Amino acid sequence: MKKILKMTGFAFLSGIGLIILLYIGAFLSGKPEIGKNYSLELYDNQDKLFYASVNEKSGEWVSLDEVNEDFLHAIIDIEDKYFYYHQGFDPIGIMRAAISNLKAGEITQGASTISMQYVKNLFLTNDKTWERKLKETWLTMQIETHYSKEEILEGYINTVYFGAGIYGVQNAAQYFFSKDAKNLNLHEASILAGMINGPELYSPTRNPDLVKERQKLVLDAMYQNQHISEKEHTRTSSLPISLKLNQNEDHNQTLGYFKDAVIEELASLGFDENDCLKNGLKVYTTLDTKTQQAVSQSISQTFKEDEKAQTAVVIIEPNSGALLALAGGKDYSASQYNRATMAERQMASTVKPILYYDALANGFNPATKFVSEKTIFRLSNDELYAPTNYNDLYANKEITMLDAIATSDNIYAVKTHLFLGENTLSNRLKMFGYDNATAIPSLALGCVETSPLKLANMYNCLASLGEYYDDYCIERIEDQNGKVLYQHQIKSKQVLDEDICLVLNQLLTSSFDEKLDDVLSPTMLNYKTDTTYAAKTGTSDWDSWTVAYNPQAVIAIWVGFDENEPLDNTYKYHSRNIFKEIATHINQEQQVEWYKPSKNIVQIPIDPLTGNPAFNGSVYWFYQPSKPTKSKREVI
Repeated sequence: MKKILKMTGFAFLSGIGLIILLYIGAFLSGKPEIGKNYSLELYDNQDKLFYASVNEKSGEWVSLDEVNEDFLHAIIDIEDKYFYYHQGFDPIGIMRAAISNLKAGEITQGASTISMQYVKNLFLTNDKTWERKLKETWLTMQIETHYSKEEILEGYINTVYFGAGIYGVQNAAQYFFSKDAKNLNLHEASILAGMINGPELYSPTRNPDLVKERQKLVLDAMYQNQHISEKEHTRTSSLPISLKLNQNEDHNQTLGYFKDAVIEELASLGFDENDCLKNGLKVYTTLDTKTQQAVSQSISQTFKEDEKAQTAVVIIEPNSGALLALAGGKDYSASQYNRATMAERQMASTVKPILYYDALANGFNPATKFVSEKTIFRLSNDELYAPTNYNDLYANKEITMLDAIATSDNIYAVKTHLFLGENTLSNRLKMFGYDNATAIPSLALGCVETSPLKLANMYNCLASLGEYYDDYCIERIEDQNGKVLYQHQIKSKQVLDEDICLVLNQLLTSSFDEKLDDVLSPTMLNYKTDTTYAAKTGTSDWDSWTVAYNPQAVIAIWVGFDENEPLDNTYKYHSRNIFKEIATHINQEQQVEWYKPSKNIVQIPIDPLTGNPAFNGSVYWFYQPSKPTKSKREVI
């Protein structure tokens, strides 16, 4: 026992010694640049500023004497009551959190101090890697050894997040109460202090009941620490939430998702670290502000306020890969989870154009026919496969590829898939990065997962006539003196045949063709716009997709529940409604020219239902190469 106590004591003293050495090292490493010099400016594709991190230049930074004292007491009492006594880390809080987490069997409590939270605010990304944790720990030691508690607190209140894209107490006071931070009263100050723990959960515009519960905890802490009287506690607790919102008229509820995408790209380029930011960065992006606003308006007009389903929208410029607009949800203030880049959902029938590309490459044409009827397929391994059409409706006759594409006929797709060989579609999808595309019959119906951004990139290859571009959202990066630190270089690779893409693109306009309204209706019949689009929908029990494009824009839209709840018929058409609204908005801004057929394409009017030539039929393109080569450019 004596030996154990001796070893324990030695380990304890060694630990203390190591901590002291680390603090000495942090002090000797020099004073880190933080606070007012932390400057990041983001500009759209018209060089108009749309985001600036809180800094001295933005005019949003406030000193401690410019902030209501109740707010300062409130955040210390509720977030870090030992702030003035520790050196960046709260040993009591760490022990308390560790015990609580052990009892619960999971992480239920954290032990972040204000100093630690401030350091986290200085990093643009929220990586959970050990490398990032070590950097945060080291920087915490640095600021504690070089800055006063007042300087740390000032930095924290100016960089902390309050939801709705709002950083800093001055901005929050202006947004929620239309006043300066100095003029906040106890009621308002305690509400804002409570929001810091969960800006979306404790948003006074969304969850007033939860806000009052959280406010009471803040007031309890203030009373226990003798910063307010019992009378003040009782009176303030009983007050109703009274907001005076000062929202910008053109408030864009989805812009935060694009901002986060830019920051992620900054990180991938190595510009997210403190030493890059301390002197300021000007980032010129691909954002088309009017298009982004159209996305936000379209989502707001489509969803009712109480609807729980979510959405993601991606708009890419063909022949460049530039990201013009992006929404990772309905409202950034409610959820910062970026479904456009992170959510993996079944692509459903949006896979079919890729299937039909290879069909066209192997001799199919718009008039190629298969019988569409309820079918049970006997596979090579003697297993049975019985796909169905939407609502179990079938033409019960021969239909053309044109009709199959327009109505998204599943039987035609599976027959095409099995005719070509299951590996054909699997290999094509793997070329686009879908390594999980297993060569099975149901692959023709989209049993492979994708993010909206990844799907948009694949469709951009069709829109760009076979050239594949990686998406990007940063054109160039400059320092505050205008020196160019980074310039994006557009690179592409020809991976599909240009002429076949042209034929496929024109075929996909059939989803709007009223002449195909027979047993099954064209999927986009009721969503036609003044501008010509190629379009494909995809619907599963859990997902609704619409992807549409022309030479000016690729628009990919997903609608569904985060928890994979089944969609009813109302939600299944939301993606199409959003598309129509977006297309209407952006088409007002520009004249759009459709693709022109090449010399290897002939235009033939055909009866869409029979595939036979018809004087008054719809004109469709047929690929008739003048030479037996696949393409005038290298094609994979």
